[in-house]
Parts: sequence; structure tokens; C-alpha cells
Amino acid sequence: MALKHDTPGEEVAVVHRWEHGLTWMAHPDERMRRASHALTVDGEMWLVDPLDADDLDEELSALGTVAGVVVLTNSHGRHADRLAQRHDVTIHVPACFDEDAHPVSGFDAPVELFDEELADTGFELVWEKAGRGWKEGALYHPDRATLVVPDTLVTALFTKQEGQLEVIPFFRLSPPR
Repeated sequence: MALKHDTPGEEVAVVHRWEHGLTWMAHPDERMRRASHALTVDGEMWLVDPLDADDLDEELSALGTVAGVVVLTNSHGRHADRLAQRHDVTIHVPACFDEDAHPVSGFDAPVELFDEELADTGFELVWEKAGRGWKEGALYHPDRATLVVPDTLVTALFTKQEGQLEVIPFFRLSPPR
């Protein structure tokens, strides 16, 4: 089992579907178990930290039109550029990413920095962490009670019990009790 794959997956594995979107894995067999999200707002869809797969567009088509791609961690450039170009949309990143930083500088699609609300979606940038090469933002939609945290909170690989939500070791001041 590989730690992670850089290529698009062969088949999307939907791991959670709810009223306002879905969560998928392009490579459910990898050890890192990286997830991507499609968040829907008023018939439009925002792809968050997306990993591509051969049948992704087919899976997403029922959710609406892709309005944008969001990258919440500077290490999650992943397939954002290819998906933004394919759907002719802008990549949105937290303002704590500067325009010359990785992955922003490597994107060919247009990039827009945001520091409060993601476009007019109702998703607020509620937390930013920037330091020593790590830049991350979290989104929250208060009316939907939906929180999207890309790396600081995890349920795989680093967790004490499989499926348990925990803070990654990199950010722990002391081990979980």
C-alpha cells in the first residue's frame, strides 16, 4: 500500500454524501487516506483540496456547476490546477498564502486570495495558521454547521484509534490522553 499517489485515481470512492455536498477519495487504498470535498451553495459547487479521478466529473455532475476550486493548505496543490482549468474557474486560497508561495506560484489557472468569506458562499475563513513552511486555513458555514479543516484535524494515519478525530502530532503540545 503506497503512502500516497500523485496520479489521478481510476475510480472515485465517495466516503460521505450529505445535503450540501460530498467527500471523496481518489485513492482509497493509499495509507494517507487523503479526502477531497465538493461543497454546494445555490446550485454551484466548490471543490476543496481536490484529487482528480477518471470518473470524478460524472460523480460531481448531479451536484451542480463547478464555481471554483479551493486550496486550504499550501501542501494541497494536488490536482487543483488541472480541475480549475478543466472547468474554467478560479483557484481560491487563504490570504496567508502569498502569491509567490508554493503552490500558488505553480498554478496556471487564475488565483484569488480571500481573507474573510469564500466568494459569496457563506463559508467563512475562520482560522489561518502560517509559519515555518506550513500555511493552512479552515472554512466554516455557520448556517449549516459545516467545518472544513484540511490537515490539522485528521481521522487517519496519525490517530490513536481509527476513525477518531484528532489533532495531527505536528500541532500537539502534548500527547492525547
